[in-house]
Amino acid sequence: MSQTPAIPTNPLVTGSEIARIAGVTRAAVSNWRRRYGDFPAPVGGGVNSPLFDLAEVQAWLDKQRKGQDVTDEVHLWQVLRGAYGDDILEGLADVARALTGPDGERPTALPEQAVGLARRLAEERSPAVVVNDLAERFRESVRRAGSDQVTSPRVVRAVRHFAGDAADDAVLFDPACGI
Repeated sequence: MSQTPAIPTNPLVTGSEIARIAGVTRAAVSNWRRRYGDFPAPVGGGVNSPLFDLAEVQAWLDKQRKGQDVTDEVHLWQVLRGAYGDDILEGLADVARALTGPDGERPTALPEQAVGLARRLAEERSPAVVVNDLAERFRESVRRAGSDQVTSPRVVRAVRHFAGDAADDAVLFDPACGI
């Protein structure tokens, strides 16, 4: 009788995301995996792109006192991953709504801590830059994890070809495409 592996309940992160969280390079994360026997074991992904349990990684970083000085952007990402898990796109949409909606109004699932961090970042930059930076972080994380949520450049070119000419300010929506 074979046992099926347990499905992880916490958000999963790539080595690249761990590096961002800790404020180090990806090479440093690779070194930690080799050097520290208590570094969290991968819980998913493949040999070339392992995925780690975010809660285990954060606990290990805290125990090792690594990544104590993180930027507001990294802290915001951590809060969103903790609140939304694998549904991070909903979190990004909620941040966009919180930054562009009426003052004081926020999506109910968005933690107050995330609202504060996002607004502080938006004051330094702009709401559009904050959302674009978060979207880019998402694209990078899923691309490295081999996710199907990122549309390949070849498919994007094909859709653009068949969509034809559109005004520069037009918004096109394809519900069958990834990000």
